[in-house]
Order: sequence, then structure tokens, then C-alpha cells
Amino acid sequence: MERTTDTYTTTRYGKEVEIHKPSGSTPITEQSKLYEIKKALTKGIMNEKGKVIIKAPHEKYYILWSLSLGLGFRISDTLKLTVKDVTSSNAEITEQKTGKRRMVTVPAGLQPVINEYIRKYDLKENDKLIFANRKDGTKDKAIDKSQAYRKLREIVEAVCPDVQFSNHTTRKTWAYFLYLKEDKNIAIVQKALNHTSSLTTCDYIGLSKKELKETLIKYDPMSGEW
Repeated sequence: MERTTDTYTTTRYGKEVEIHKPSGSTPITEQSKLYEIKKALTKGIMNEKGKVIIKAPHEKYYILWSLSLGLGFRISDTLKLTVKDVTSSNAEITEQKTGKRRMVTVPAGLQPVINEYIRKYDLKENDKLIFANRKDGTKDKAIDKSQAYRKLREIVEAVCPDVQFSNHTTRKTWAYFLYLKEDKNIAIVQKALNHTSSLTTCDYIGLSKKELKETLIKYDPMSGEW
């Protein structure tokens, strides 16, 4: 369960730092980093002298990141969301990778942000994609997944150089914080992720061997009534 790491030296904000990056995708486990990513997606990244070194991308990428993180979706699944999906109280999608059904439950605090985005870009029709490729007039096709991936990866890895960004980063991060919120109840996270094994879930959210052991000791299907 312990992950290997790649060590390298890079320059960040004008300083040389040593980075230990996991060889596989892992969740972002510090809430402060999530706030930094939000700031970077909306205002860009500046160095110590206040000079912008990475410009903020179009706001659709902030909405894409926020929805993926808030829903616990892979980036690829979020790109296919329609207006109806994010405004209806009982919407479901079919996960692209697994083919399994998944509820779309937008967090209450995020809903006003999504509603304003829909209003601003005049997305009136329920079946229209939230992230349609409007630049070339193709309103029924989502923006390119690789393009979205590159934009988000640039920001996320600039803020969190020790994170290996992937299509799963938002989903893994959401699952990790759900795990903490639910008092480390792995069964709830397992069900939310549509996993068939708690071991798969533990590995997915990046638990160490020690954390895995502590979690599985608490994971009692009979709740002590044996």
C-alpha cells in the first residue's frame, strides 16, 4: 500500500526546492491547498514580487474544477454534465469509465456559483452542456478533455508540486475529505465511489499501511454485535 516516490529539484517562485512526488495519482489532502488552487484558478499565480507568472485561465476551468471536486466526479464525467444535471434535484449520470450510475448532488454552497455561471452565459436550455465548446460554435460537443486536463494540471501542479494530477484527482480528493468527515468510515466512501472492495477504496484515497490497518479495525460489518 506504500507508494513509491520520484524525487527531483525544481524552481518555484524563484527558489530551488526538492520535490518528492508520488509515482501514481494521489488526492490533495490539505484544505489550504484547495483554497490556493481556487485562488490560482480565479486570479492566477504570482511570485514573491507580485508579478503574475501564470495567468488565470477562463472561468469555465474554475467551474469545471469546482464541480468535479464538489461532486466527486472524474474530470471526464463532469465535462458531460448538462444544465439540467446541475439544476435538477434528482439527476443521475452514467460514469464513463465504469458504466455505473451516479447521483449528481451539487453542494449547497456551490449551487449559487453554478447558477450565476449559467445565467452569465445564457445557458437556458436544459439539455445544453455546461462546458460546450462555444469558441468554434459547436454547442453540442464538450470542450476537449485533453485541453481541460492541461489547463487544470498547470495550475494544480504549480500550487501542489508534490501532487501527480490526473483525471481522478478531484474524485480522490473528494473521497478523502468524505472519509475524514464521516469519522473515517470507509464503508460510506466505498459505497459513494461504487467500489466493490474496501481495500480498493483505501488504496484509491491514498491511505498508508498504518492508516489502512487502523481503518479496517474500525470497519465492523456487525457493529460489534457478533
